[in-house]
Amino acid sequence: GGGGAEVVLRTVSIAMAGFGFGMKFAAFVNLVKMTLFSGVKMSMKEVWEELPADVKCGVGHSDDADTAAAMRVAFKQCMGQLADTPSFMVVAMTADHDHRAGLDVLAELAPGVPYSGSTTCRGALIGDKAMHGGQLVAVWGIYDPEGFYSPGIFEYTDRPADDAFRACKKAYIEFKAIRDTKKSVHGVPSFVWVNGAPDPEDRTLAGFARALGEGTPVVGGSSADNDISGKWKQWCSLNGGTITSSGCSFTLCFCSALVQGQLFTGYNATGKKGLVTQMEGTRKICTIDNRPAIEVYNEWTGGHYTELMKTSDNPNILAESSLYPLGQVCGQDEDGEPFYRSIHPSQIWTTTGAVQVFSDVKEGETIVMMSGTKENVVNRIAGVASHIVRTSGFSLQEVRGSLVIFCAGAMMFAGDSIGIAAQKLNTALGGTPYMGMHTFGEQGMFPDGLSRHGNLMFSALVVSSRRRIMKVLNVDTGRSVLATEPEFERILAQGCLHTL
Repeated sequence: GGGGAEVVLRTVSIAMAGFGFGMKFAAFVNLVKMTLFSGVKMSMKEVWEELPADVKCGVGHSDDADTAAAMRVAFKQCMGQLADTPSFMVVAMTADHDHRAGLDVLAELAPGVPYSGSTTCRGALIGDKAMHGGQLVAVWGIYDPEGFYSPGIFEYTDRPADDAFRACKKAYIEFKAIRDTKKSVHGVPSFVWVNGAPDPEDRTLAGFARALGEGTPVVGGSSADNDISGKWKQWCSLNGGTITSSGCSFTLCFCSALVQGQLFTGYNATGKKGLVTQMEGTRKICTIDNRPAIEVYNEWTGGHYTELMKTSDNPNILAESSLYPLGQVCGQDEDGEPFYRSIHPSQIWTTTGAVQVFSDVKEGETIVMMSGTKENVVNRIAGVASHIVRTSGFSLQEVRGSLVIFCAGAMMFAGDSIGIAAQKLNTALGGTPYMGMHTFGEQGMFPDGLSRHGNLMFSALVVSSRRRIMKVLNVDTGRSVLATEPEFERILAQGCLHTL
């Protein structure tokens, strides 16, 4: 009768769902036979399927000198890849743009969408090209309706660690209040995206760690201009778009997808090392092994700075020291190999023999001289992306997009080869949408799980299609359940779940 037909149809529905998940056809036939001929009443077993994250990434750019027009083009390109209103955006512009005009247009195009970002040095890496040589506006966006993104911005005082702690704590309290109303958002942020003014980066990270715990990844880069003249800016979407030049913009990001990031240097350690015996402040190395720092450093380089010191007072050495950065051991990786953060020497103080650097150093720490070639730098950035994908357990097909930080000094050192770096990076990320900003300091995760600041480094954050909190779908009813809901335990206990 009609009831039997209904049972058969329901059984076929379930069995075919099972067939799609790997149930053998013979088992499917037996199931139908049992239903039709045995007269035994069967309990209908539910079938639940694990769902991927509902995330998409997009990126757009324009080299139009008209900032408003450039922002419209960049946003339109980004939307063309997302096809939905973004949940969060990172916005980069060169220092020679009208940043206020650009952000006003963005607020008109994407009202209420949170964003943060900063100026970038001379351009960015996007797709298989290095977008350099002119003005640039670039927008990277993520569509993540089950995620949550909470931006913040603060001005630096003479106590940057406290400034960062207070601003981050305030944002985290607001984050938790919203989080507790969304079933899909659970726990601490996936990461913090940060773009601050150069100089207080190490202390900023210390403040964030106090507010969120040391295990929360802090990823980003220090805002930059084209010529180290101090024209850098930081911004975020608060109050219709807030811009500063001496502060830090950040966003607490809960991504519904799993993300993976790491900070790498493009340089290798040499055997030349010494003990820092006197500092002035946090970034002026006065002596190494109780000798003037420049004497020791110049010896390590084979006399690279001898002529420069004869002809210049307190010379800027950013270009020259890209060949010979300093470095510090920060721990060991999973293979027992030391991992380093590289430190960029920026100036020689000829009267005192001190060396100014772009990262904090303490008396009693050991520093080493690093070395590298253009080929190292160009190849290492793609290696970073490949390493992140490989060690994360994601397949390349699961990568949805990436945010990349590529040091401005390393970019200048690479010179004309920077286009090759973009091609290699694009291949390593499977052609997915990414944006690579050029910064005056890089922040990210080291292999020991702590976030640090360095120079002449690369930081990459890869977004996958794997969910941070598992979500399952009933293939018959279309109902979904999150792993944080009580019913999920019953589904697991009854063996109803098919995983990806």
